[in-house]
Amino acid sequence: MKRIITSLIIALAFTQVSFAQQLNPKEIKLAENLLRSGNYESALLIFRKHYKSGNNSTKVINGISNSLRELNNYQEWIRFLDEVLLKLPQSFNYRIDLGKAYYLNKQPDRALEIWHKVYEKDPPHLMRHRLTAQAMASFRLFDEAIEVYKRAMAKLANQDVVHLDIGTLYKLQLNYEMATEHYVAYFRKFKKQRNYVRSMLIGMAKDDDASDRIIQSLEILNNDNDPDLNELLTNLYIRKKDYPKALQIVLEIESKTKDDKFIYLNRFAREAEKDRAYIYVIEAYEFMLDNTKKIITASIEYKLARAYYANGKNLFKDQKFDEADDQIKKGLNILEQLFDKNTHEKYKAAEAIGDINKSHFSDFDGAYEYYSKVPLNKVGINDADRVRIKLADIYLLKNDLLRAQEVYAQVKSKKFLSFAAFNLAEIDYYTGQFSRAKNKYNSLISSIGMKDSLANNALDRTFDIDLFSSDSLTFSKYTQAVLLKRQQKYSEAAKQFAEIYNVNNMMSLKAGMLVVNLYNLLEKPLDAINLLEDIVKTYPDGQQTDRAYYLLATGYEKTSKFDKALSLYQEILIRFPTSFYSEQARANARTLNELLQEKSNQ
Repeated sequence: MKRIITSLIIALAFTQVSFAQQLNPKEIKLAENLLRSGNYESALLIFRKHYKSGNNSTKVINGISNSLRELNNYQEWIRFLDEVLLKLPQSFNYRIDLGKAYYLNKQPDRALEIWHKVYEKDPPHLMRHRLTAQAMASFRLFDEAIEVYKRAMAKLANQDVVHLDIGTLYKLQLNYEMATEHYVAYFRKFKKQRNYVRSMLIGMAKDDDASDRIIQSLEILNNDNDPDLNELLTNLYIRKKDYPKALQIVLEIESKTKDDKFIYLNRFAREAEKDRAYIYVIEAYEFMLDNTKKIITASIEYKLARAYYANGKNLFKDQKFDEADDQIKKGLNILEQLFDKNTHEKYKAAEAIGDINKSHFSDFDGAYEYYSKVPLNKVGINDADRVRIKLADIYLLKNDLLRAQEVYAQVKSKKFLSFAAFNLAEIDYYTGQFSRAKNKYNSLISSIGMKDSLANNALDRTFDIDLFSSDSLTFSKYTQAVLLKRQQKYSEAAKQFAEIYNVNNMMSLKAGMLVVNLYNLLEKPLDAINLLEDIVKTYPDGQQTDRAYYLLATGYEKTSKFDKALSLYQEILIRFPTSFYSEQARANARTLNELLQEKSNQ
């Protein structure tokens, strides 16, 4: 009987404690929100109310601790944690917090004494060491934290993961050599963490001096010539833009591994490609082709062709036109050979040839020919829809809007559906179907949300329709000119926009600025300058006048009219101090001022 009564009393007591702990969870949620919003005193009142009613939950104790800390009431925080530890003596988390409270109360020796007792307590436990070290590091006690980690490694077996934490602490002290040593020790045990360790080393290599220190440390540590460590070295040389050295190391790795999968070389090629160092990407793929044992090399050939094309585009931007044509033709030749072979890269090659014909040679018929050779029912839905988008774009460029509309409507994949929907609205916009276009733009905005850049473009179109479509004749002429611009008929588009500008109506300023852009594309700087001079005179307070001033100033600068350019940059700073262009105008004015002063001193 006594046992039954005792059991009932214990059960009743447990129920009361549980009830107290769950008392008004909404109030605790409110207190947490108050704490997050910076209303610490109100949060503290609620947390204390629950604590006094018997709620010893982690949420309540941490809530009181955090509130007292934020209120800088360190003595009360110490008193509270002492009380908590009388109830929960085994909780090392609260003891670590007690050390923090003493440190903030300007009693660092007492804090260190408490932390020492936490991590030295038997039996040793990695979490106690780790949390203590993190507490020390939060007060920039890096040496003390490192010592705690080292003691953990001395006491506990197989704790190589700690090297990562030690390395990070040395990195914070800018001791890159010791940081590298510990990152390498960690990497040797956890090779699958290659990307993470690489990111840590690259993150330290903020300049050439730091890079050199890390490289030197890696070279010393790699006494066994570990290929994975050598690859980390290549990443650092890539960080320094020293691609020849990086490639040399990777080729040495590949020559020793004798594996025709070329894992290291492929990774080098991907990294170099990110930096647009295409000549080294080409060299890497050519090495693979020369040294592979595989009979089918289509995959490597395709990557090599794409690298030639990318390098050609880079050279073209640098106005090295002959070299650019040579590289692009090399890529095109490889792709054409791939298409003629019966390999799994055949259709990729066809699409790539289409891209080159369209983008580089402006050969829309040639592009259409090769896009059409991709069997859309034999490739994945995303691949098929990507080609459909390109085919539709060719139809649009050739002014076959009906066929373009049909192909855009066939796109169904989630990846390309919104892009196709935008272009369907665009075709209605070009052809003067403004109500229908607006409905499609609004539907697109609703479906994709404003975070998508397409939604911003659609919103701009709806604004134009609302603002200008009342003058349907002029607006139709404007949208036809927009189509001509998209079709790369820049001279025709410029002429049509210029006609709208000269009418002097609501659309004139917008049309005039588009003419300026087209003149720049057509390399007619003097025509652009003449028009901009008229724009700033006719529309001194227009919505885009600051941009017109800036473009006019840059036009003067490009045509060596430095005095006029300087005067306009200075006028921008006076008239449009909050303009998007003001900072760049200030920088350009400073540069021009120095240039003119040098000329006057000569």
